[in-house]
Amino acid sequence: MAVLAPYCPQAKPIERTCRDVHDQCSRNHPRQRSEELVGEVEQHVSTNGPWPYKLSHLYFTLEVTTAVECLVREQRFPQAA
Repeated sequence: MAVLAPYCPQAKPIERTCRDVHDQCSRNHPRQRSEELVGEVEQHVSTNGPWPYKLSHLYFTLEVTTAVECLVREQRFPQAA
């Protein structure tokens, strides 16, 4: 059985959103005051958000599909202990 990664930021919508905000607003920002940065982040989110939830391609790899199918089979037909 394949072991899934415990931390996978590409698969989490909030992680992708934070990365987008960082790429567009806060990476190497030239602002002198934090209020300017906050205003730009709010503008970016109101213009571009909410980001639609879309499953990462990682969910559709053979290893993940096989692991999920195995988990479903185990839950459907639990082994007697």
